[in-house]
Amino acid sequence: MGSRRSTTHREALSRPQVPIIPVPALIEAYAQGRFPMCHDDGELYWHDPDPRAVFPLGSIQPNARLRRALRKCNFSISMDRDLESVIRGCADREETWIDQRVIGSYIALHKAGYVHSVEVTTDQKLVGGIYGVALGGAFFGESMFSRRSHAGKLRSSPWSSI
Repeated sequence: MGSRRSTTHREALSRPQVPIIPVPALIEAYAQGRFPMCHDDGELYWHDPDPRAVFPLGSIQPNARLRRALRKCNFSISMDRDLESVIRGCADREETWIDQRVIGSYIALHKAGYVHSVEVTTDQKLVGGIYGVALGGAFFGESMFSRRSHAGKLRSSPWSSI
């Protein structure tokens, strides 16, 4: 697969409704280390990076300075409460690999119990989040976003409980 320009946010979200990727096909792909991405040509491609990045989430701990800063920010963290808003927050950028097929596909995978999200809010407003696929003891973080300083530093903290 050559290098391709990502789809712009407006292009991705303005396309007509399209079929989603079937849940069994997504599960099989993740079991093999592959994941879907939409490209600027409108096609969906399967990616299989080698090597994959692996982060030992259970051992990630914020230092004292970051813990103090986070206490001052008044953030709340939740899991699996607003997956669609997290995905759309991730897609809300000039160029994105997330289109309506991807959104619908991950929502279907969430309903099947495989996709999880972490929402970071302040004053009941979503300011950061991450979503990904949990399969066979692994968590595949798909995308994340942050609209406030430090919000992104909280996104991965609950994953060790999946």
